[in-house]
Amino acid sequence: MKGLEEVFAIERKTISDIVGTRHEIEAGQYRSLSNPRAILASLAALEARYDIPVIFAPETLSAALMIEQWAFWSWREHSKAFTKPTPTPEWAV
Repeated sequence: MKGLEEVFAIERKTISDIVGTRHEIEAGQYRSLSNPRAILASLAALEARYDIPVIFAPETLSAALMIEQWAFWSWREHSKAFTKPTPTPEWAV
């Protein structure tokens, strides 16, 4: 969001970004020395240390809807000091 880059940012990652390509994983061809629990623990530590929420979405649409709501509420909270109250859209309830 323009002007709130220090407050609100999104970075999309896939499983393959973390552990390998989706094709390799689905085909059972990927062999990692990484323990899945260690990867999840690293993501949890990232959340705790840097106050960065890590979410897992089953599909792109559900992730997009969640991000849309977060963007609206983040903008609303940070714009309270500068604008009149914004009515809450029906989808954000």
